[in-house]
Amino acid sequence: MDIELPKIDKEQSPIDNKQTLGIKNKRSNTKMIVLSVLSGLLLLTVLVAGSSYLWYRSQLSAVDASSTEEIQIVIKQGDTFNDLSNQLEQKGLIKNAFALQLYNKLNKHVSSLQVGTYVFSKRQTPVQMLEELQKGAVSNEFQITFKPGENIFDARKVLLEAGYNEVDIDAAFKKQYDKYPMMAGRPADASVEGFILGETYSATKEYTVENILDMPFSLLQQYIDKEGLEAAFNKHGLTLYEGIILASIIQREVSNPDDMLLVSSVFHNRLKKGMQLGSDVTAAYGVQVLGKSTSVVEAVTVDTPYNTRIHTGLPPAPIASPGMRALRAAANPAESEYIYFVAGDDGKTYFAVTNEEHESNAKKYCNKLCKL
Repeated sequence: MDIELPKIDKEQSPIDNKQTLGIKNKRSNTKMIVLSVLSGLLLLTVLVAGSSYLWYRSQLSAVDASSTEEIQIVIKQGDTFNDLSNQLEQKGLIKNAFALQLYNKLNKHVSSLQVGTYVFSKRQTPVQMLEELQKGAVSNEFQITFKPGENIFDARKVLLEAGYNEVDIDAAFKKQYDKYPMMAGRPADASVEGFILGETYSATKEYTVENILDMPFSLLQQYIDKEGLEAAFNKHGLTLYEGIILASIIQREVSNPDDMLLVSSVFHNRLKKGMQLGSDVTAAYGVQVLGKSTSVVEAVTVDTPYNTRIHTGLPPAPIASPGMRALRAAANPAESEYIYFVAGDDGKTYFAVTNEEHESNAKKYCNKLCKL
């Protein structure tokens, strides 16, 4: 029997099937898209990696190759490498703490830190600093700076940053230092507030806290003797200690040193009249002594021995370290009839004889500062 095979229509041939061709084209397009995306991702990865590397290398360059400034870094017991790198960045010695941490992790440059004071410069690269750290190149000499107008709480921070411990600092602040005549009028329970003359001093790592404090004390005693400050204060009915208290208030109250003589005259006039000094900065210090932090506006409402808006006369102790200009102003005030003054937002000090004039000055010139 003959079997007749079906005829194949060329138009229905799989080779020419449009649906099959479409599938092939779609697959081809998908492959092209995938390849394009992968190529793009690869290119992006290369660009990111390249940019990251360039950034990383730039962060390991010196901050300022021409700088001659030298900056102290203190490594204390228990400090980690991250603590050190953050300190280097905060003091402007390196560009980026993370970059240095990464470098040290990759190269294992410094495995342990030697406690002490190091001196670095912005002209050094971070890698050069690590080399000194690896050698343990601790500087025997360092500088410590106390600023006029700062108080004993600020001095405590400065000493802590220099590597001294809290117990030694607090003990040193309470000592009598009888070898200095200027300390004679200081109450037995008083701290050394007001006697840490603002200046930069050089020391070595062998110095104790007492050795450090001896430097500003000695310099202040020299100034007091040379200027005849005790006799000058006595002429105004003040002891040397009271004069230092007044000078500390003037130092904190005045932003423009040229106004110190007139500000001093205001306080002297108020003392003679038996008026409250009305100093906001003394009230703020009283709150700080209590271990609290608040605005000046709130501080003047808190009853402490330092609140001269509430209590008549001088506060019981200095509120800061006065500079020489403030000490001279307290000892030799200008002659005036002023009873009031207000610090203006423009940096100027405005004086008045009457309360009405004072309130007018405050309203006109003290819109921001008077609300702090």
